[in-house]
Amino acid sequence: MHCYTHREAEAVGVCGICGRAVCDTCARLTPTKVTCSEACAADAATQKSIIEFSQRSVTVTKSMRIPSTTIFTGGMGLVFIGWGAFEHVIHGRDFDWFIIVLGALFLLAAANTYRITKKVTREP
Repeated sequence: MHCYTHREAEAVGVCGICGRAVCDTCARLTPTKVTCSEACAADAATQKSIIEFSQRSVTVTKSMRIPSTTIFTGGMGLVFIGWGAFEHVIHGRDFDWFIIVLGALFLLAAANTYRITKKVTREP
């Protein structure tokens, strides 16, 4: 395989961003990848910062007992079920099954969010 830029030179690697072959002259070493240009080196730095941010986010989530999305969706479920019960008890109306079912769906979503978050953030 030959360098993308210098067709006569043998390639020593492949750019980790764009996949072009690079020779000794073109290769730029970054902390995480070999790149072919300054633009690809900048993209590699951006990718590295995104990965580090994601890792910090998972660490924060691990320290939380109950994820905020679970609290929100569970709270919405309780609000809708409470609203449906309130309409029935206080105003004497028939149950509004749409509101009750919507509340139940929010509670199911909260349980599923909690289960998935705990599975994803579990220590390997």
